[in-house]
Amino acid sequence: MPASVKNHSIETPPQIAGYEVLNKLGQGGTSSVWKARQVSLGRMVVIKVLSEHLVHDPDDIQLFKREAMIAAGLKHPGIVQVHDFGRYQSGYYFIMEYISGYSVGDWLRRKGKLDEVNALIIAHCVGDALQHSWEQATVIHCDIKPDNIMVDGDGTIKVTDLGLAQMVSSMTPATSADQEIYLMGTPNYMSPEQARGEKNLDCRTDIYALGATLHHILSGRLPFGTGDPQTIIARQLHEVLPNPCTLNPLISAGCGQLIMKMLAKNVTERYQNWPETLAEIVRLEKEALRAQARATSPSAGGVERSSLTIPLQVFDEQAVSGTAAPASSAPAARGRACPHCGRSIGTQAAFCQHCGKAIVAAASQPAGATQKRKIKLKAPPPSSEAVPPASAVLPKPSPLPKHSFGQLLWSALKTLLSLALLVLLSIYAYQKLVKGRDIMVPARVWFAKQAWPAWRQLPEQSAQWLKNKGGWLDNSRQWIAERLERRATPPQESSSEE
Repeated sequence: MPASVKNHSIETPPQIAGYEVLNKLGQGGTSSVWKARQVSLGRMVVIKVLSEHLVHDPDDIQLFKREAMIAAGLKHPGIVQVHDFGRYQSGYYFIMEYISGYSVGDWLRRKGKLDEVNALIIAHCVGDALQHSWEQATVIHCDIKPDNIMVDGDGTIKVTDLGLAQMVSSMTPATSADQEIYLMGTPNYMSPEQARGEKNLDCRTDIYALGATLHHILSGRLPFGTGDPQTIIARQLHEVLPNPCTLNPLISAGCGQLIMKMLAKNVTERYQNWPETLAEIVRLEKEALRAQARATSPSAGGVERSSLTIPLQVFDEQAVSGTAAPASSAPAARGRACPHCGRSIGTQAAFCQHCGKAIVAAASQPAGATQKRKIKLKAPPPSSEAVPPASAVLPKPSPLPKHSFGQLLWSALKTLLSLALLVLLSIYAYQKLVKGRDIMVPARVWFAKQAWPAWRQLPEQSAQWLKNKGGWLDNSRQWIAERLERRATPPQESSSEE
């Protein structure tokens, strides 16, 4: 993308053609972040500019470009998208998606700690995004922490800052013992193998970091405390974190076990892949949602409360130290209605931007209920020809139950009898109440004179009939006996005289 920059200092807004820079969102050690409006499309974007003191280092330039390339290659609603990369006279920048909400770190600093439902919903969304990056491109994030997890203005959870992300296929061999080790990451959340400077990392590194993030947002305490990085790394390598249930009694035992397994020092003792991890997170999430529903149900005597007690709109750029914009500045994507307040929310939203309550599929259905199944289509290798994806196989509809003719006839007969009885009762009520006549009197007289005597004579008539038929029955039995005897006797051969 052709671009011209007239002033590219860190403190002065960059002048990039096609973009109107509005304000500064943040400043880091390697880059500055600016909010801008793309003039051609009229949309809000974020411009990330590499710091001036790093533009002469090829390694820093490569890391900056790799961050843009990795994010641009990952298409997932839970990963901040990169739209473009550019170079100007003495620097580099890239354009990425604008997040109108706030980070989980901001949320945590305001509340102190989050409840279990919100924490598991966040872990579910982040884990799904990290699973996508690992399965589709063997990419690990290497810096998962609350400040790198964003809550967008429409309630969508997004993972940002892929500056330390690595592709496993591009990792260099492990550093030898006599070489200096440069660690990149956040000491309180990096895994022990990452803290040791190992290069053979995989998705279990991000699983550990997500476990440390869960430990932090549920307990309200930094996993390994404060201090200089070397001290924190030493604690990371040698100290075992306490079960978060001991720090927050509101955490369920299952959630505590989940976090402790994710934080196992030995990589073989953790969850070994994302599907296994997410299955346990989703199970606990649904249990927590059902428990919350029971606690807030009026029939259970609970007091209804929002699981998200801080609405999205309370965060603005000034309140969050220039890191986010008002949630109301970005319209929500239309797709579905919030089950709590009924207002429109985004299709991928994990929280409602209006009432602040948790919005997930499990929130309105039990653990084993129907869920939307995502069909992931893996891209073919570069050397193979593109093959159109196969359509999803839908389950066959259940056949209608078959009924015999007798069942249908009996059903129709019962219906007719019910209608006839209803008509008779209606006629009787009309004659009795309107005409003042009891039409049942003739029926009772007929029954007393005709039906009842015949009914009393029925047993005698039946006995007489059986007696009259007795001779016929005896003859039938005798005929059957003769036939059986004739069959049992072998035929005799006749002898002819010569």
